[in-house]
Amino acid sequence: NHLIVLMLLVFEATVYRHQVHHYRQLQRSSPSIPTLFPSAKRDTLDQGLIPCLKYLLNYTFYKFGLEVDEEEEDHFLFLSTADFLLLMCASQQWKVFECEKKEEWMVQAGENTDELDPMEGQLFNPAPNFINCRSYLDMVKVLVFRYFFWFVLSMVFITGATRISVFGLGYLIASFFFLLFGTKLLVKPSRVRLMLWDCLIIYNVAVIISKNLLSVSRMHGSILFSNVLWVV
Repeated sequence: NHLIVLMLLVFEATVYRHQVHHYRQLQRSSPSIPTLFPSAKRDTLDQGLIPCLKYLLNYTFYKFGLEVDEEEEDHFLFLSTADFLLLMCASQQWKVFECEKKEEWMVQAGENTDELDPMEGQLFNPAPNFINCRSYLDMVKVLVFRYFFWFVLSMVFITGATRISVFGLGYLIASFFFLLFGTKLLVKPSRVRLMLWDCLIIYNVAVIISKNLLSVSRMHGSILFSNVLWVV
């Protein structure tokens, strides 16, 4: 393990030294935003599948880092793999919180603000219409924005149906409630949609906390019972 960590540190230092030497040879300053593809910006995101992939390779954590951290929470160096990934994502998220306040990041990758009604005050939608599937990127967008809704609901249903418990009943009720609306839910106001999903997230957190408390109480109960038996 020590050898692997040492090799990774040497590799990182080599890459950074090579970059400094490269820009000094060209007599240029290094870019303010270190990216894999400097030409991939927010303006080129909708030009095709390849520009979209380049943009995501540059700014995935800038755009979706908070969601990645939340997923890591639902399971450094010699810690377990899950703990290492969680620490790495949390460190990256801290960096993103600093970067998203800088103007050059807003220009290159777009703003990271959460607007409940992004079309308010705009005469037309700046993003092209992808429903007609004029490119492979439009097909991917249709898959994500139209069919992932059903995929998420199926995961919620499976979560409640695979384990027979009181907690699973809440997931079943939530899945049937969302299925009652169907895709009509996607055209409801943003506040309504966010409120419904927030309720599901809050219930999920409550289930996690409740299960942990029950596990702790069960463990203490078994210890107390074994102590009683030992005394007897």
